[in-house]
Amino acid sequence: MFLHYLKDKSGVAAVEFALIAPILLTLLIGTIDIGLYLNDKMKLESVARSSAEYLITTRDLDNVVADVVTPYYVDDAGPAIVTDAEFLCECEGGVAVECALGICSDEGDYKRRFYDVTLTRTHNTLFVYPGFPATIDLVGTARMQLD
Repeated sequence: MFLHYLKDKSGVAAVEFALIAPILLTLLIGTIDIGLYLNDKMKLESVARSSAEYLITTRDLDNVVADVVTPYYVDDAGPAIVTDAEFLCECEGGVAVECALGICSDEGDYKRRFYDVTLTRTHNTLFVYPGFPATIDLVGTARMQLD
């Protein structure tokens, strides 16, 4: 009487699915989370490049956040934070010189002018993974030569 339940295979697929579904769901959420992280990182790098291009064309350090950075993040949790947007000058080999009065020491060398932009933003993961932080600080940098 009880033996026919042992030979019945009708529920095996449901039991296997119940055992495998949490693992597959975790992998799916992890894949989506990595995709969102990479998208946020690429977006931040793009905004940093756009900010540097904006600074090259307008030389307006005061409005770069309002005109370039904020429009990219209108619908998100918050804008990227401009941690550093500066104008700097260098000679060959990365030797820093003062932009107003600095002269390169080598006779054939010339002063190169750059805008250096660094943006930071916090990325929140969808799921708290064991051993990984729930938030990741992203940094986007861009350096563009003025001339």
